[in-house]
Amino acid sequence: MKIIKKIIPYIFLFIFIILFNIFLVPNNMDEIWNYGFSLAIRMGEIPYNDFNMVILPFYPLLMSLSLLIFKNYLSFLILHSLFMTFAFYLAFKMFKEKALYLLVVSVALVSCIYPTYNTFILILIIIGLYLEQSKLKSKDLLIGLIIGISFLTKQSVGILLIIPWLIKYKDIDLKKRIIGFIIPCILCLLYFVIFNNLGNAVDQCFLGLLDFSGNYKTINPICLILFIIILLMSMFICKKKGFTINNLYIIIGYFVFIPTFDILHFYYVLFFLVLLIINNYELKKINNKLICICILIGMVSILTYNKFNDDIGKYPNSFNNFNTKYYPNSGIKFISKVNKYIDSDTIIYDDTAYLYRVINNQKVGYLDLVNHGNLGYNSSKKIINELKKNKDKKVLVRDDTDKRTKKHISQLDREGYLYIVKHYKVVDHVLNFSIYEYNK
Repeated sequence: MKIIKKIIPYIFLFIFIILFNIFLVPNNMDEIWNYGFSLAIRMGEIPYNDFNMVILPFYPLLMSLSLLIFKNYLSFLILHSLFMTFAFYLAFKMFKEKALYLLVVSVALVSCIYPTYNTFILILIIIGLYLEQSKLKSKDLLIGLIIGISFLTKQSVGILLIIPWLIKYKDIDLKKRIIGFIIPCILCLLYFVIFNNLGNAVDQCFLGLLDFSGNYKTINPICLILFIIILLMSMFICKKKGFTINNLYIIIGYFVFIPTFDILHFYYVLFFLVLLIINNYELKKINNKLICICILIGMVSILTYNKFNDDIGKYPNSFNNFNTKYYPNSGIKFISKVNKYIDSDTIIYDDTAYLYRVINNQKVGYLDLVNHGNLGYNSSKKIINELKKNKDKKVLVRDDTDKRTKKHISQLDREGYLYIVKHYKVVDHVLNFSIYEYNK
């Protein structure tokens, strides 16, 4: 009975995360891109060769396993929710009732529950914190393995997680950690050799950052100022409580915010700040029974939400792969109308291209994710070359693309857009999209 009592809250949490993502979390493009990467792998496409990614392949490959039996968003979300639930299980083992603060902030900030590689980094850091304080004989090797996987998930954060080892090398078995780190990296290298995509992977994951940092100017100044304040405040906490390995791991987690500098990635900074506080201070306990009741109320609220919504949408919807994701009626109508103008020979020069490829069971390609630096070094030229190769295809472009790219509201590559405007002509319209054909 004691075991059952311990398991029940986590079962509720697991179900809550699934329902929360389905019904209350609006479709975020990061979520769609991450699902799209894994779906493309499931459909036999080779990352970096057939489609572009700016991350190393561990997370998309791992999540593609969830699609082997059932090829839909729900399977993807179930695996993600298992990882999230496991992370909270470890958090409760480490921090007891204080971990409830993490649960509350995760729900409040929303993006920390998205099934994306950034959230997976959050999960890996929590696993790393747990292993650091454990007494396992093989903990150094396991920690090295987790940090290696972190590098293969988000390279810009994963490589920084080695810094605490170099600072505290006298207190750890550095050799075993390095061996653990290298193991997944060697396996990844073998994957690149087998699929002959090493060159493209290096270009898109590393050299493309040069293009991204040079062109991406959508920096939220308020978030940047708060980030600096939080970083300084965290240094003060560490100066007072000690620059322990776990404290350093948490602070490095803040760098998920870079290089996008936007509000959704800033939410991760707030999550890690709460994690740093509960790792160093005793806080007023939150009643765990009250939280369980709140989760139950939340689940009921989610399930009954649509009955009080004027824009109620049909559930499940008719979209392939995303039929288990809730969309309001207006969203279903909009997507369905635009989708009538899309086939496998249509280029969608927009952030939402992956959504339409996914719901049409179509393979993705280089022109389906045309953000700054996404095609590697000299990304703009590569995008234009891809457009030249496919000039016989129609191109859908959102009407406000000029404004969004000029003011850097969107990550879309502006040079590619300007090439379309110059060399194509508008032949039709659908809602807020213009349809272009090459001007022969």
